[in-house]
Amino acid sequence: MSNSHSQNTPTDSRPWLDECGLEALNPGQDVLDWLTFDGLLTPRLRLHSAVPVSLAVLREEPIARHGNDTDLLREVALSAGGERLVYALSWFPAQVISRNPWLKTLAQKPLGDALCALPNVSRSNFEFQHILAGEPRYERAVETSDERPSGLWARRSRFNLEGGSVLVEEVFLPGVFAGSTCPG
Repeated sequence: MSNSHSQNTPTDSRPWLDECGLEALNPGQDVLDWLTFDGLLTPRLRLHSAVPVSLAVLREEPIARHGNDTDLLREVALSAGGERLVYALSWFPAQVISRNPWLKTLAQKPLGDALCALPNVSRSNFEFQHILAGEPRYERAVETSDERPSGLWARRSRFNLEGGSVLVEEVFLPGVFAGSTCPG
């Protein structure tokens, strides 16, 4: 997906990069392995972690848009052993919710787990950002962490399903990359 065709969301502070742009930043192979992994993130985290992975819903609220449309913003944290590994947010447009009302009832269930059970769901290419300290998503991601690196890596993609697409952004905290070889 090229940057010029990307749709921005209220969380965007600067352009997103395609895979070539990411590689130009030379993030290191361990980071590339996680950011470019095209499977679902929650199952991979479960394989990576020696302790159970949990999901906590941080916020789920309607967001008014132009006209009478109301989108839904969902923020979650994926943690293992009390350490936050990923902060993620999902943007559900009103037209997608109207055709898929179950999206409002996910509770503690990962979105990916629900989507993989559906037929005809596809995923866009990933886009990437390096988010710096002080940016709202960075601060939200590290709010329970003692570790505050100078930046965090993020990726986003769209899941296309009946009625439109759902934008999912995932911000990776350092614990994801620390001290292990990621399963393939």
